[in-house]
Amino acid sequence: MKKLLTIVSIMMLLMISSAFATDTRTMTMGDNGNVLVDNANMFSYYGRTFNYPNIATGEIATGSGLGEFGINWKFGGDNPWVLGTYFSSEELSLPSAVNWDELDVLGADIADQRIGIYYGRMLNNMNFGFHFGYKATSWSSDAVSNDAEEKFGEFTVGFGLTEATGKWDLAAAVSLGSITDQDSAYTATDKDSWTGMSLMARYFHEMNPTMTVVPHVGIATSKNSVIYDPAPVAPTVSTSWESKETMYEIGIGLNYTPSSNVLAVADLGFQVMSDETTDVTSDGGDPAVLTTVNMKETYTSMPYWKIGMEADVFSWMDIRMGATSNWVAYKYEGVEKVNAAVNATYLGFGFNWGRLYVDAQTDPGLFLNGFDFVSGSGTGSMNSRISVLYEMF
Repeated sequence: MKKLLTIVSIMMLLMISSAFATDTRTMTMGDNGNVLVDNANMFSYYGRTFNYPNIATGEIATGSGLGEFGINWKFGGDNPWVLGTYFSSEELSLPSAVNWDELDVLGADIADQRIGIYYGRMLNNMNFGFHFGYKATSWSSDAVSNDAEEKFGEFTVGFGLTEATGKWDLAAAVSLGSITDQDSAYTATDKDSWTGMSLMARYFHEMNPTMTVVPHVGIATSKNSVIYDPAPVAPTVSTSWESKETMYEIGIGLNYTPSSNVLAVADLGFQVMSDETTDVTSDGGDPAVLTTVNMKETYTSMPYWKIGMEADVFSWMDIRMGATSNWVAYKYEGVEKVNAAVNATYLGFGFNWGRLYVDAQTDPGLFLNGFDFVSGSGTGSMNSRISVLYEMF
């Protein structure tokens, strides 16, 4: 089960590879970012950038403090355009195919996500959006005994279109990267390239004043490959490695407003993820004698369910609750099989004081045990994550 959850977590990142974080509001409402309209949409549906000018946002998480911060700047006067500049202090997850001896050590102190740029403007009665992301880190040594280098870089470019009234969204992104890992024994580089691609679309169909149906689809692929040249002198070593990951998703969501101060959301869909790995190894240190091992892992969510709600408590506070349930089937080379329901629940609150909005994902133990200075329970943090937004107008 631990292996299954790891695969699920990695593959789910494919659809949000260009985003710094998932907004707390959408997460606490059942991870329903595909169904809700929220400023967090701009990180996946880039055409939405134009809808959120003059805002500053920050993401706070347990253990990382203010991990991300960004500002959407509005320029252009009568012909406006929006530029979003976002920075993150989170450590970059390096590709696992390479043994990053030095960068893994330095990674605790280095933020490798250089910058995220988001651009939006009106284009022929549509909102056009563009995204550019840059990640890079490197280490090198010129020592005579160990002339070595470790380097990773990745560029992401994305485009999005949103209908002027917000009825539909379309977005696509492509990532290109390269790796180098070399020392006195061997050199490892990317063989074909480090690539990723995603395509997402959704449509808001208003059935009646209280109900809107939101069909959505998505596909994401990535190809990661490494070649080791020349082969090290170790008896058995990997000489090349390649991984192809693919994800397909189709779902239909619902926005339901039974009253002016209550919003309920739901999403029902299907998701298929696969990871095919080819590992070529040398036998006895002889690169002419090769062994090829092909492995395939498949994760199927048939179906997944997501539900959530948001309701006013006071004029300055909302309560949010949500839940997700993935009915998963995991297969590993037809040998290992797992069938399970992977469920999660969320509790959150939204606070609004004028132009300041604070969204919190709250630990339910706070209500069972009370504040620590009262109960002495030492149960941990009041909130696991917080999003802050300030309107600069």
